[in-house]
Amino acid sequence: MLDELSNPTVQCSGCYNGDGGEDGGCKPSGPPKQCFLSNTIGINLAYTEGAQVSLVTFLSIEGARAPGSSFWNFMSGRPAIGLQVSDSTGLTVAANQIAGPIKGGLGQKKQNSRSAPSGASIGMFFVNVQDSLVSGNLITDLTGTVGKSAGGTSWGTAWPANGGDVIGVLIEGDCEGLVLSGNTTQNLEGGAGGAGFNGIAGGTAVGVQMQVGAQNVTLTSNTFEDLKGGLYSGDGNRNVAYGVWFADDSLAHDIDDTNVHEGDPIVYVYGADGLVLEDLQLTSYPGIITTAGNLAFPFS
Repeated sequence: MLDELSNPTVQCSGCYNGDGGEDGGCKPSGPPKQCFLSNTIGINLAYTEGAQVSLVTFLSIEGARAPGSSFWNFMSGRPAIGLQVSDSTGLTVAANQIAGPIKGGLGQKKQNSRSAPSGASIGMFFVNVQDSLVSGNLITDLTGTVGKSAGGTSWGTAWPANGGDVIGVLIEGDCEGLVLSGNTTQNLEGGAGGAGFNGIAGGTAVGVQMQVGAQNVTLTSNTFEDLKGGLYSGDGNRNVAYGVWFADDSLAHDIDDTNVHEGDPIVYVYGADGLVLEDLQLTSYPGIITTAGNLAFPFS
């Protein structure tokens, strides 16, 4: 079990960007502050072959806050990540549980302007991972970090910050042969927007997010339930939530209709000719996969 992880408190000058105030930032003459130079990660594997991660419970991981306030800088809080794997092959990730709280750090407050967003809360993060199996894992009860308050609700105060995004599984780069099978992602909620004049949007919630050239991933028999965007601090409306989200350069994947969101199959078609779809009944909330609801036809 991994529990109560956060970035260390250190004395250094390398991460000083701000006033060294209560939200972090170091300077040689000041007191030690929480280090902002790295993400907070439960397990971090890189350049491995045949590694196995099984029966691990990830609890209470907190990303670093952006340092202090600043006139010039506008830095988001650092993410909190349960499991991160990069540049690896032959990996097996099975029967793990990632549960809350896993929270990104607060963003930096820019003087007399908008505060930066809170960092993301990420269950698993795979970068250039090939020929690997991620199966039977539970990602549950993750809520994003609330955005930083503006310090007041009247006109003329600094804008508040967006709430932190929540991502069950984040995938980047060439992932030929990476298979996600039989995983359950449930009860994810983006962080609420920070309090301030007119309010601001909360974070998004995403079951699986493909970005930065992610290609050749297989999704089969995964379940996505109760994903909710964060609350807008002005009117209480929610931001969007997606079962699976794709960047424009990250579309070439094998995703079959055994993947389910709120009881409905996710139908994803890429590179198919002469396809006929019939007898489908899709009733869950629109916006589940890209911007086309449960039925997606990206250009191919």
